[in-house]
Amino acid sequence: MDFPFHAFDAVMEYEFTLNADCRLSSYYDRYTYTGGAHGATIRASDSWDLRTGRRLRLGSLFARGTGYRRRVLELIEKQADKDMKENPGVYFEDYRALIFEHFDPESFYMTPKGLAFYYQQYEIAPYSSGIIVFEIPYQALGLEKPDCGD
Repeated sequence: MDFPFHAFDAVMEYEFTLNADCRLSSYYDRYTYTGGAHGATIRASDSWDLRTGRRLRLGSLFARGTGYRRRVLELIEKQADKDMKENPGVYFEDYRALIFEHFDPESFYMTPKGLAFYYQQYEIAPYSSGIIVFEIPYQALGLEKPDCGD
């Protein structure tokens, strides 16, 4: 009997996005293909305070009562609106509602310029758009660049 061979694939790639000022931040993409039209990639990320050895949560980067979530979402929405004007179809038609619906405060990493917020495939855009990343400068969020205080 001839049985068809189905190729499967699994790949994990890491990217360190910040290693400075007592902060370490990275993301990793897990790609799997188990048949069908295409594979799937899922992104996860971690940010660490190297002085304390503790994982940084989004809320810990902002002062209490600052309404950071609303500000982050406003800036993401503004950037997405600009993207849609420049490249219609890059997101689903209801992308504005989806940005709010699928926002995950754990889906961020730090870069030398700011915080990068990402959405998984299909959350706000078609597969062809990939994982969507919105990088927001620290200054726009009312944050100062991290400093070790040395």
